[in-house]
Amino acid sequence: MQVSKQIKWGIFLTYIQMFLSVIISLFCTPIIINLLGKSEHGLYNLASSIISYLSLFSLGFGASYVRFYSRYKKNNNEEGIKKLNGLFLTVFMILGSIVAIAGAILINNVEILFNSTYSQQDLNLARKLMIFLTFNMALSFPMSVFQSYISSQERFIFQKTINLFKTILNPILNIVLLFLGFGSIGMVLVTTAIAILVDFTNIFYCFKKLKFKVKFGKIDFALLKEIFIFSLFLAINLLVDQINGQTDKLILGKMINATAVSIYAVADTIRNLYVTLSTSISGVFVPTVHKIVNSNKDKKEIDETLTDLFIKIGRIQYFILALVLTGFIFFGYKFINLWVGNDYSITYYMILMLIIPATVPLIQNIAIEVQRAKNKHKFRSLVFLGIAIGNLVISIFLCKAIGIIGVVLGTLIANVLGQIITMNIYYHKKLGLNIIKFWKEIFKASLGFIFPIISGLLMLLFINFDNLVVYFGCILIYSVTYLISIYLLSFNKDERSFVNKIFLSIKNILLIVMKSLGAHKIKLFLQQCYYYIVSRLFSKKQILFISFSGKQYSDNPKAISDYLHKKNPNIKQLWLFQEPKKYKDILPKNVKCKKFNRKTLLHHIASSKIVIDNDYLVYFYKLAKMPKSKSQLFIQTWHGDKGFKKCFYESKTFKPYLPFTLEYKNLFDYFITGSKFAEPIVFKMFKYKGKLLKIGCPRNDILFCKNSEMHNKVREKLNIDKNTRILLYAPTFRENISENNEKINFEKVIKKLEKKTKEKWVVVFRAHHFKDYNCNENSLDGKKNFDDMADLMVASDMLITDYSSCAGDFAYLGKPIILYIDDYDDYKNKDRGLYFNIEESPFMFAKTNQDLLEIIENLSEENVKENCNNILNFYESYEDGKACEKIYNIILNHLKNKN
Repeated sequence: MQVSKQIKWGIFLTYIQMFLSVIISLFCTPIIINLLGKSEHGLYNLASSIISYLSLFSLGFGASYVRFYSRYKKNNNEEGIKKLNGLFLTVFMILGSIVAIAGAILINNVEILFNSTYSQQDLNLARKLMIFLTFNMALSFPMSVFQSYISSQERFIFQKTINLFKTILNPILNIVLLFLGFGSIGMVLVTTAIAILVDFTNIFYCFKKLKFKVKFGKIDFALLKEIFIFSLFLAINLLVDQINGQTDKLILGKMINATAVSIYAVADTIRNLYVTLSTSISGVFVPTVHKIVNSNKDKKEIDETLTDLFIKIGRIQYFILALVLTGFIFFGYKFINLWVGNDYSITYYMILMLIIPATVPLIQNIAIEVQRAKNKHKFRSLVFLGIAIGNLVISIFLCKAIGIIGVVLGTLIANVLGQIITMNIYYHKKLGLNIIKFWKEIFKASLGFIFPIISGLLMLLFINFDNLVVYFGCILIYSVTYLISIYLLSFNKDERSFVNKIFLSIKNILLIVMKSLGAHKIKLFLQQCYYYIVSRLFSKKQILFISFSGKQYSDNPKAISDYLHKKNPNIKQLWLFQEPKKYKDILPKNVKCKKFNRKTLLHHIASSKIVIDNDYLVYFYKLAKMPKSKSQLFIQTWHGDKGFKKCFYESKTFKPYLPFTLEYKNLFDYFITGSKFAEPIVFKMFKYKGKLLKIGCPRNDILFCKNSEMHNKVREKLNIDKNTRILLYAPTFRENISENNEKINFEKVIKKLEKKTKEKWVVVFRAHHFKDYNCNENSLDGKKNFDDMADLMVASDMLITDYSSCAGDFAYLGKPIILYIDDYDDYKNKDRGLYFNIEESPFMFAKTNQDLLEIIENLSEENVKENCNNILNFYESYEDGKACEKIYNIILNHLKNKN
């Protein structure tokens, strides 16, 4: 069954209102008692209870409106709806007048309602309170028609928002007037004024927004009779609710005194909040129940649908009520003493006696509306009349015998017999609701209560609640334990999904609110504060390494890290990886690794003396805005000193939305370069304004020495025979165009090489770190086995690439380099663009497979060596294979001098 937006938001707003109502009630009740005193507080509650009996004059008509409206709406009878509105308004205006007359009679005979313990001053105050309460009650009768109409339209968002407004405004004004000395008279004045404001708001909304239409005329007595017969038993329900809800106060007020009423009122406040937890959910499903009952489905299907709804709502109510009930059992006694004082300790037991038996009917209260929709509420009315009479008789008898606790015990006994036992039998036998299935589902829902109840008992037995921090901490722990336990053990799939959606909605709302409040500025400020504290007070003498945003253990950072470890293993090193487990056993001893992500990056950078990176630090582009300590050194090694393709501000594909590039110019203290060619490019492509370290690229040091160990390691890992020569194919990535238009025919290339050299050849493919694929099924995957490109270059005998900077680095080896650029024009004009015209450069290049084969055919040791020298001269390289040594000295001096 789909739940409408109005119902979802209605439930959400109801629980917002309910939460505020609980907080406000808990906060305001002790203040009101202290400002009024027990006697006036009891008198106010007693007067309210007396006047509340006038609500019985509604005769249950209000609860019947939705049923008769649904009947006309089903048949699209707009004329009937207008007449129905006119009829209800007429009837309620008459009933409101009767209420005013009845109230006047009560006011004039107030002495009969109170015993001799009340003074003349008390009686005069009671009269004044009853005058305003009567006026409020009489006015509410015709106004209830508009409330019912709003409910029938399922406009719960508006309705619950208005209720939220009342919940907040009423107590605020009450407290203000009490402090000004208006007493209980001020409270009823506030209630009346807000009621009038809300009533006229409802009227305006109905006429303006909902197009409420009314037609007065001759009364349809046949319809009135039908409504009266239907409502008669609802009226009995009202009488029963009135007896159960208010008679206890009247008995206490008449047989004991106003103080007893005040004590009971405190217990009743908690009971009413408890009831609200349940009815706030079921209330928004009233129209849904009537729609189901009035649908064209057969009886069996209707009953099954109603049972599913009955169980669904009942489980939700059960989860919420059980948290409050069990929590109150464990923590309620201390709460009562803190809330209203030790004089009210007895209310703890009164509350438990009121809410424990009430839990069963509260998780089944949607059945009340099912009875009304099916016109089968007569039996319930008669049963509840019996409950009310029994409650009255037992309460009077027990009040005489054991005092204030007796009226509560009378309510408990009557409700167990009537509401729990009798009504469950009726629901199953006569109403068509599957009660056995209901209780099975409730039992399943109870499995999640085991762990929180055990935790609550242990707290009660072994923890002293005298310390308020400990007390509220225990409540928090219990609540969290309960919520986690029921989510994991009690919730079904739909309930979990519903809760997840609620949390997602709340999260989105909070994000919107935070954004509107400039939360990003607050977040940045907090990050700056955190960075300042950590970098100054908790800084470690460690060097932080990051390669390609934590993807690899490679490139310039790896070369520096390895050299540092060999020269001085005591220098603390920390590597950040996206998959740290993958590298834990590969790293040298004493070199640590941790997870690379947004949450931890700020801390690791702030706590490190030196940060070495070869990429963008894209995960934390606001790093340049952090208050970097003077003792910190940031070094950017980059990963393409002899690049072909343009980057960032010089690139044709650069988009200003890449925010990290905007901060890059201020991010690093040093930028490493290995050629004169790279110097102007660094300043232009990043708008960099820092210093250059013209020491060469550390990753290239390995290319200046004969490294037979690495040569053998590559062959061993790739399972290549030592007599087999390696062709390394390492293309770069493309942003706006597809991969090579004409793929290299490696089969022909290998044949050509083997024919020319009389040796066996194999292709090793090394994809760019942005890419993850292999060029063909016959090539070996170099990227999978080697993060570091330099390792593969050392072991390779020839390189084919396109626009990758590795072409310039490979020249240090004096081995053949061929650029395969079949998409040259597209790449130059439609992709990033190039720093130089390849056709005018010293590089050997091929645009077709035939060109490639011809170049291979014409290769010789002399022209290869000459070509490599020309390439290095073109870049004006100043590398000498000692870059790691030079950077080591810089690092060592910094660690010594900056403490």
